[in-house]
Amino acid sequence: VSNPQIGAWYTRLDSADIDWAALSASISIAKRLELSYGFGYTDANKYGDSSVRTHNVGAKINLLPDGAFDTPWLPAVSVGTVIKHTDAATADALGLDKTGADFYAVATKLVPNDILPFLVSAGIQASDEVVNGVVGHGDYGFGWFANIDVIPVSWLALGAGYKSGIDTDKVHNHDYY
Repeated sequence: VSNPQIGAWYTRLDSADIDWAALSASISIAKRLELSYGFGYTDANKYGDSSVRTHNVGAKINLLPDGAFDTPWLPAVSVGTVIKHTDAATADALGLDKTGADFYAVATKLVPNDILPFLVSAGIQASDEVVNGVVGHGDYGFGWFANIDVIPVSWLALGAGYKSGIDTDKVHNHDYY
């Protein structure tokens, strides 16, 4: 069992008058199974449904470890799911489900470097989310995601990522950077 990993973020969307925050934790078991939980809070101040809470429970299994079969160039390959729940009243108003799930496959490669090691990931996703699951869940669509992180010290990764917007129920979710 690994040490727990904890993450937090906050975003202020001034033009939409939305505050969005999340807290998450994960733990790995036997270097193969990762279990996670995330709590999100969104305050959409001018949209009436002003405070929305989300709960996300995830599981990811590593099918192929980084550098398997003595091939240093081979990335780790994993598959996973995230079950998402929102308490948004807009889900009912729009005829959306309050609970849904994402399914994904991802390849990740740690590139060791004497100066600054970095991590590269890319994957595909099937999701029924509307606005990252905050508003609700509908029909499934497909998208992709990628990120790169530098690791200045063993306990910290700094990076940038992209997630394509997924079309569900004739709603186009925005891309995330």
